[in-house]
Amino acid sequence: MPELPRTRAPDAEQDNDDASWLNDGGRVGADSLSGGEVISRPPADLSRPQLAATSVPDDDATVRLPKLGRPPRPIEQKERNSQQTARPALAKQPTAAEGARDQSEGGGRDQSAPTRDPSGEYIGVKHPLWPLVLKLSERIWHELYQRPDIASTPDLLLVELVRKRAIDLLKAEPKHASQVRDLSEAELLLHSVVNETLGYGPLETLMKDERVYEITVIGPRFAYVERDGQIEDVECCFEDDRHMQRVIENMLRRAGRRLAPGWPLIDARLPDGTLLNVALPPSAVNGPVITMRKPSRKPMSLADLAAIGALSEQMADYLRACVQARRNIVVCGDVASGRTTLLNALCEAMPAGERIATIEEAAELQLGQKHVVSLVSQLTGADGPGGVTMRDLLRHALRGGCERVVLGECRGDEALELLQAMYSGYNGALLCIYASALKDCLAHLETLCLAAGTSMPAATIRSQLAATLDVIALTARLRDGTRKVINIAEVQGFDASAIRLQSIFHFKQTGIDTPSGHVQGEFMPSGLKSLKMVLRP
Repeated sequence: MPELPRTRAPDAEQDNDDASWLNDGGRVGADSLSGGEVISRPPADLSRPQLAATSVPDDDATVRLPKLGRPPRPIEQKERNSQQTARPALAKQPTAAEGARDQSEGGGRDQSAPTRDPSGEYIGVKHPLWPLVLKLSERIWHELYQRPDIASTPDLLLVELVRKRAIDLLKAEPKHASQVRDLSEAELLLHSVVNETLGYGPLETLMKDERVYEITVIGPRFAYVERDGQIEDVECCFEDDRHMQRVIENMLRRAGRRLAPGWPLIDARLPDGTLLNVALPPSAVNGPVITMRKPSRKPMSLADLAAIGALSEQMADYLRACVQARRNIVVCGDVASGRTTLLNALCEAMPAGERIATIEEAAELQLGQKHVVSLVSQLTGADGPGGVTMRDLLRHALRGGCERVVLGECRGDEALELLQAMYSGYNGALLCIYASALKDCLAHLETLCLAAGTSMPAATIRSQLAATLDVIALTARLRDGTRKVINIAEVQGFDASAIRLQSIFHFKQTGIDTPSGHVQGEFMPSGLKSLKMVLRP
């Protein structure tokens, strides 16, 4: 299998050649635009090699991708210059006022003609050129993904190869090229083919929307997003399950992963920090399921959370003091309640000179310190050997002499390993856990330690938890979609068979604003003195 051709950066002449891909066959000129009729010219010189537009590409068409550019022959250049001289300039696009005046007068452009998408970046399913985009992208996608070196090919080179291949396929079938009206629509077509072949496909617009936090697609016909804290149904523009699988393969290629035969579950992290979760049939009953959680463009600090009303300034100061005093802090909450965001903000309060190790199943934390070691567990595949667990990474971090350990998600036997380390004198640990109440958090940790195979009785584990844990912060997502820290409590010891907790700050809801539906309330201190900041040095 020959390697991909080495190319240089395209210059202005090559860019012009890309834009005028209809010069040889089916060129659309300004005269065709004025009358609303598309004029097709004879195809290019048949002596020049061209790829056949068959439904299944042969080996030569797959391997011998087109070159990125060729210098024009003197005769062709002379003819092109004469055509450009004789051809009138393209009609100026009317302004909004002129378009409205023309429409009121009954003239102007044919309103039935296809227009560019409002986004200006992607041809969607309702666009007249969508069948052509789908046909070109599906064929080019199969050609590219048959190459074993696609994972190591730079993205810029892949984009150029896709554009050139799409141009050659359109030249081979003038009836398809005649559907494109002008150069701007031709560029939009090429951009859409590249997006379908290498990018996010119909999800491209949602990925660029900064107000969208999470995207969920269930089969090719249903999708919803979380936008500004609210769940919204959106139009799903996938053709079928195969279309979804191609887009999934595109995202996995960016993450350096591939679909494993016989294993339908995939967890990956994209280069921009987006967390990707995929479930494929037969495990997914209603078709492939895609869940994407986008990261924050800028990690939020405690001051940022106080500015948006997630907690009060007093609560932020208290948590910052606990972090700097090396207290062991647990962040708990329900799903999508802002636990990871609060944990990341607590990490930002750590001194810059300390060595920090983050241990996660999927890399979500974004720390600004320099001395940070990010470790990610490796899940076991369908037929692979045992992977690297969170407990293995925790042992490695403790042996490596890290001064701070941050567990992004504690839901396994790593809870017992961390408990033993903290009981042996290790301080300054941070961890996240699922729980909807403070007491549920302690019960969950106790259950995880018992499930790790220890022979210690439950009372002993409970007493060690009371001796090692210092502060618990509870987060929640309210009914209006906002996320807040609703309680901060201190662990104040073990009494008989229960762990004593004392609330330091809490959120008190006072009502709901009727017109907007926003939850009204205030953060209130308990008025009690913090024992953790007094008793422990």
